[in-house]
Amino acid sequence: MSSTADNEAQTFEKLKLIDNIDATKALRCMSGHTRLYLKLVKDFTSEHQQRSEEMTHLFATKDWTVLRRRAHSLKTFSAYAGAYQISTLAADMEAQLGKDEHNKTLLDTLCTALDAMVSQLSKMYNASAKAPAEVNFDKTQFKQTLTTLVSLLEQSDIGAEDLLPTLAQMSEHSEYQQDIKSVAEFVEDIEFDEALEIVKQLLVKLD
Repeated sequence: MSSTADNEAQTFEKLKLIDNIDATKALRCMSGHTRLYLKLVKDFTSEHQQRSEEMTHLFATKDWTVLRRRAHSLKTFSAYAGAYQISTLAADMEAQLGKDEHNKTLLDTLCTALDAMVSQLSKMYNASAKAPAEVNFDKTQFKQTLTTLVSLLEQSDIGAEDLLPTLAQMSEHSEYQQDIKSVAEFVEDIEFDEALEIVKQLLVKLD
């Protein structure tokens, strides 16, 4: 086993010990792409250091629109990371906010679980001598995922948003990164036709 593969295997084994993360199931859902999964979890850890504090502030200031967006994003990204309990709590909060219900107890439960998990992940990464290697751009896999996205967008299927975190990871540091960000913005605004046009243009570029 190469040094990189060995480091990835060790990191994955550590992830399996983190509370509230089902790393085995999450990796299976990502078709066994270990390096991509590890990078997603590391990015999740970095980006959610202050998320609980932000969401608590949004609740206190009654900024329900932004809070619902944060809950939606947390629902999606935590599911990809394998944090299914947190994803379920975030989904519940998003649903309640959609009905103009404001449940502080639910928010507190979500934030407590999120903080505990992020704390464990942060300690794990700080204790690691080496971080997972960067993900190389996989053109074939990228095209396959885009093709799946086209089908969902053509059907105006909101499930299209579930593919966006993976596409964002795949395209990071590539010339297609900004295009995927634009697609994500259109999908978030339920502008499927505009998103579809960008994806089709991307597929043409990739041929």
